[in-house]
Amino acid sequence: MPVKMNRRLWVRAVVLATIATSALAACDGKELDGGTRHAFFVRGALAPPNDRPNGTCVYSNDPNAAQLFEGRVDFGVADTFQLVMAVQGSDPAVATSITGAHVVVRDGDAELRSFDVVTTGYIEPGARGLVSFTAMDPPTRELLLPMLPNRQASKSVTIEVELTGRDPAGGPDVTTPVFKFPVLACNGCLVDFSESNDETMQVQPNCFKPAPAGTRVPCFSGQDEIVSCASCVARRPVCDPNTP
Repeated sequence: MPVKMNRRLWVRAVVLATIATSALAACDGKELDGGTRHAFFVRGALAPPNDRPNGTCVYSNDPNAAQLFEGRVDFGVADTFQLVMAVQGSDPAVATSITGAHVVVRDGDAELRSFDVVTTGYIEPGARGLVSFTAMDPPTRELLLPMLPNRQASKSVTIEVELTGRDPAGGPDVTTPVFKFPVLACNGCLVDFSESNDETMQVQPNCFKPAPAGTRVPCFSGQDEIVSCASCVARRPVCDPNTP
């Protein structure tokens, strides 16, 4: 015998069916913006680690690893700015193989430069991982150096990163939500002269003395940590204290 349904019950059934369909799409890891899937995301930019056996920086995906609120790069010393990032898988059933990054460098709202870079990384299903790549390349450095005429000058920019990857078992390509990270660029601000000035020499100040034994070497020279002038004075003008 046919069952009749009044209009109110029919509308309610359609609404419930629509909600259920939307919920299934969300549970499948897809946003309702055309199907973009975020199977992993960036947790943050890692700070240089204290653990340095034999002078080698060992980054960790430990959830307690220190992160940076802002990066610093001295383009008088460095040619690039490197990011080491903690990433997290959002699907407990799917691994992710990271394949690259799309980077945009902004001065306020204005785009200074954008580029793509190949990188590698692997995230176990639902776990944490690490990825490292160039976030400011030599052409970005050349754009910023004219804004940094001396070691007192600095420039704040924002790096926007979207990582790409895929399910190594043959799933679709996936991306992270855009991760934004502020960086302060300078030209000589991270160079330290305090331990290499030879007071017996006629030229004062100078950088004639070698760095003392045990001096901490940065993970990336000219980035996020002080660098001894003795390590760069032979090849970088800003490592001479007489350079403005």
